[in-house]
Amino acid sequence: MKKGLILGIGNILMGDEGIGPHLIEVLTKMGIPDGWDAEDGGTGGFTLLQYFENYDPIIMIDASLDENPDGTIRLVKPRFASDYPTSLSAHDIGLHDLVQSAQLLGYTPEIFLFAVSVSHFQEISDQLSEEIEAKIPELANKVLELIGKLEMGKLQMSSRS
Repeated sequence: MKKGLILGIGNILMGDEGIGPHLIEVLTKMGIPDGWDAEDGGTGGFTLLQYFENYDPIIMIDASLDENPDGTIRLVKPRFASDYPTSLSAHDIGLHDLVQSAQLLGYTPEIFLFAVSVSHFQEISDQLSEEIEAKIPELANKVLELIGKLEMGKLQMSSRS
């Protein structure tokens, strides 16, 4: 049986866009549950494909440029690459492209995505804005709660929420 993975996506040099890696740092300090690993995926692009081959399930955390207020946390369970928002982040390749490539290679782990709404990406800053920083404890708790539900086999969720 494969281990689960918590994968933080984002560029820590672009302020709020780095929410994923910042959360991985916090979760690592809190302690990762047994049977799970946590990785800072940064802006790894196609180098992240190895995780789709080696882990199942995968919980991803990334910033989302959408119409929601800053700090809105949405849990999405995309079934297909087309289920990902097209402009989810400012990486070289988006999660849509990454997941589509993984599917073409036959890697099909169960994927959960915590998308954190941001209104814009700061130019150059390794700090999160106050609004997004304040959401870190809630986001960490939501990730750990999801892991608990997955391990208890009690998760009932449609592909979009």
